[in-house]
Amino acid sequence: MIKSKINEIPVPIFQVLKDRGIKELRSFQIEAIENGILEGKNFVISAPTASGKTLLAELACLKNVLDGKGKALYLVPLKALAQEFYENFKDWYGKTGVKIAISTGDLDSPDYYLSGYDWIIATTEKVDSLLRHGANWIRNISTVVVDELHLLGEPGRGATLEVLITKLSRILPDAQIICLSATISNADELASWMKSNLVQSDFRPIPLYEGIYENGQIHLYEKGAEKKVEKSRGEDSRPDLCIIKDTLSRKKQILVFLSSRRIAESMALRAAKPVSEFLNTEEKRSLLKLAREVTGVLEKPTEQCCRLGQCIERGVAFHHAGAVRKQLTLVEQGFRKGLIKMIACTPTLAFGVNLPSHTCLIRDLKRFNEEEGWTWISVMEFKQYGGRAGRPDYDDEGRALAIATKDGEYEEIVNRFIKGSIEKIYSQLFDEASLRTHLLSLVSDLFIRNFEQAMDFFGKTFFFSQFGRTEALEEKIKELLKLLEDWEFIQEKNKTYSATPLGKRVNELYLDPLDGWRLVTFLRESPSVPNKNEFTYLQLICNTGELSPPLRVSIKERDEIERKVSQFEEYLWEKEPPYWSNLYERFIRTFKTALVFYEWINEKTENTLHAQYKVPPGELYTKVLSGGWVLYAGEEIGKLLKLKDDIENLRCLRIRMHYGIKEELLDLVRLKEIGRVRARLLYNIGFKRARDLRNADIKDIAKIRFFREKCG
Repeated sequence: MIKSKINEIPVPIFQVLKDRGIKELRSFQIEAIENGILEGKNFVISAPTASGKTLLAELACLKNVLDGKGKALYLVPLKALAQEFYENFKDWYGKTGVKIAISTGDLDSPDYYLSGYDWIIATTEKVDSLLRHGANWIRNISTVVVDELHLLGEPGRGATLEVLITKLSRILPDAQIICLSATISNADELASWMKSNLVQSDFRPIPLYEGIYENGQIHLYEKGAEKKVEKSRGEDSRPDLCIIKDTLSRKKQILVFLSSRRIAESMALRAAKPVSEFLNTEEKRSLLKLAREVTGVLEKPTEQCCRLGQCIERGVAFHHAGAVRKQLTLVEQGFRKGLIKMIACTPTLAFGVNLPSHTCLIRDLKRFNEEEGWTWISVMEFKQYGGRAGRPDYDDEGRALAIATKDGEYEEIVNRFIKGSIEKIYSQLFDEASLRTHLLSLVSDLFIRNFEQAMDFFGKTFFFSQFGRTEALEEKIKELLKLLEDWEFIQEKNKTYSATPLGKRVNELYLDPLDGWRLVTFLRESPSVPNKNEFTYLQLICNTGELSPPLRVSIKERDEIERKVSQFEEYLWEKEPPYWSNLYERFIRTFKTALVFYEWINEKTENTLHAQYKVPPGELYTKVLSGGWVLYAGEEIGKLLKLKDDIENLRCLRIRMHYGIKEELLDLVRLKEIGRVRARLLYNIGFKRARDLRNADIKDIAKIRFFREKCG
């Protein structure tokens, strides 16, 4: 039975816990309940992955909703994570009558429909966007949960999370705020900032051993102290393959964390043969079916798709941002079912969906940085990766392993990662791009009207809690307010700031003001730009922060890319700088990005673009999505500036970008389930416009039947 002395748990919630098979609460969960987490008090809970901290937040949300106190808002950093929580919460709590929704999409919408839901799971950026659009239902929130609070220390996104928490605290002074984090060294600082109770725990339902492989032996440590030494059950000249074989010989699964996409794919291909030896006949049959499904996601498989399919057939997969989301989802499902035995992944997997395994091998302990070269990963990262090890209900232990191959490396790994302290989290709010973005938002949304109100708002942030009211911050805020005024996004009258219509729209469009200013500048000068064409617009959007970082230009392709610059020279908005200029490298990279977009809207396939420009489908789709958003933003700004021709050009280009089509197919893709491939085939057999299909006779219908068979 769940410990009955916790009388704060209402009967409906008690029943939910029983239905989920939770028979006993853990000591830190009891501590949180006894200290008032179910009574509306604020909490910061710092505990390892899979320890049960999320359950406390769920119970508080559920209780407050059932008690009629108001809505619950559950903030997560990633869309995939939001989807996972949404599906779980619907399954666990749907029967209580609580209406649960997810919101992760359009950043230019107030999502009024959410007013009819009790519990909303959303990404940080989405909720920040909702505030910018004046979503009034947010004022009915009684519980806010911030998952992955340690991401406050992440450059860029950390500042957005920090400002959002500060905004919500101001809008909802009586709301309960619960922040969850993996183990962090300065949780007390965060709790002090949040005026919260602090609960810390190192409890894990499955013991985690952090270990080092050296010379055929695995040295295992628990909580920094060496516990045991095991002889590896796997034999191979390569230590990483030894650990993989060792794990599979125990009938377990393994995640291997690597520093780059290329290395992850190489590792998967190398491990495919030895892993396949551990598969039975039924698994091989199921994996073949899964491989075909993964390979068939795109209209025509790329070389990368084929490599992934070949790996999956052998019980191995790679997982990185170069693969498309549907492929990654299929890989994750295959791993959860136990079919895929090993995933070679990049660090992004550690911050995404819940995908634990018995063993996590952190093979690459260093990562290349353009400014500093090869540097050690942080202790926080090591712990995040290793925290994926050990699955409740499946494993008796989890192993987070590293490899020592050089003299002195064993001691370095022990002292740095196993016994080392996790780094403190520091506010990222002083970053200039973040500050100018949030200053415009604060003025537009009437949070601040003058300089002192700005300083008062920032006085409530984590940055101020850590560093106080610094002269540097004051000067930076004054400088950026002046810059926003120069760009005509805000105006000052009687020492009071207000946003201009242009500034309000840039804010709603969730743009960095610098990108908004670039778009405004181009559009104002556009009528006098000679030789303007679609490439001009594409180069423009590729110079915005939304498309950063631009695609890399390898040594092998540089000559070809530079040759194409001359072909498009007359259409360039940003002219080519001198080769020796420090601006040249960014120019050539943004040009390549625009060139890939140009090829895409002229119906080059994913396979062609991957082969010619080394842009994998996942990265292509991410860039296309971002590019489409900037084109939409330009279109909206064009409406304010009343530039009819540019509005039409941008709208046409945005649709072409979305589908990857030439202009002649625009009418056909309006039809349901007609994408770039079907539209092109229809066009080629004589159906040039949608009305041609409506007026088709019997012979035309026969052509369509042939077309359907050809398309599948």
